[in-house]
Amino acid sequence: MMQIPWIHQIRMFLAGYIILYFTSALAMAAQRHLLEAEAAEVIGGASKTADPAASEGYSVSLAKPGHGIGFSGLPAANTLAIRYASVETGTISIAVN
Repeated sequence: MMQIPWIHQIRMFLAGYIILYFTSALAMAAQRHLLEAEAAEVIGGASKTADPAASEGYSVSLAKPGHGIGFSGLPAANTLAIRYASVETGTISIAVN
């Protein structure tokens, strides 16, 4: 039987470790939670409106100051991405607790 040089064994070990590390990192990064606004609690007079173009068939109208939505019981996260559409110019405020 042929002996494998020890440097080759180390290289193979490191290659396997690197592949395992990046596979684990990609699996962890893939854990995403997609939350739809129509599943949230409406606040301050905001309303849910039937909208066939929306992913769940409804959109939430935040037409006046004080209108909002709230989510509760969510898992901890390091990032927050928000996608929204507006037909008028305005501002949006985000509060993360």
